[in-house]
Amino acid sequence: MDNQPVQPNLTPLSQPSFQSLQTNRKDTFRKVLAGILAIILIACVGYCIYAWQHSKVTQLNAQVTTLTTQSSTQANKIINLNKQLSTASQALSQSRKPIAATKSSTGPFNQTVAITQAVKAYKDNVQGASQASVTINGVTASGNAAYGSITLPGGGGGAWLAINNSGSWTVVSQGQVGVCKSQVQQYNLPAIWAPTSFC
Repeated sequence: MDNQPVQPNLTPLSQPSFQSLQTNRKDTFRKVLAGILAIILIACVGYCIYAWQHSKVTQLNAQVTTLTTQSSTQANKIINLNKQLSTASQALSQSRKPIAATKSSTGPFNQTVAITQAVKAYKDNVQGASQASVTINGVTASGNAAYGSITLPGGGGGAWLAINNSGSWTVVSQGQVGVCKSQVQQYNLPAIWAPTSFC
């Protein structure tokens, strides 16, 4: 016997079948790679759409918040305007009240009813005479003050000074003297109302 090693019987692969196997592997690898790339592409497109929609929703939420804030601000402005309108209406109704006399130099006193009633109702004028019989003459008025003279039934009379305090006319003095210099200072009256001082 020969002690020679036995060579296995290896038949070499034919060239075409080796190439076929390599081609099959490349095709499989390409298909797998194409599938993975397609999945990645679909995931990227899906994420981009999600991110775009999320951005739009965030923008719309911000706009809703801004509009809500603006609406609240406008509502507060309307409330403040209504308050100002109410205050202005009250001031207008107060200004329409006859509280200040206008200047009148001669003739019967024809100013506001409130001043006339205050002078006629003064305690010294109603002693022994009705208010209707008291005649008011020679009136001068400035701002919230008025002075003039009255004639009582039977020929008596004198001068009076009335001051408007918060919409109500009050006679502060009446007599034969007229307006005193101390009253000019006390009530901030025109100085010409007391050219000479008897009191």
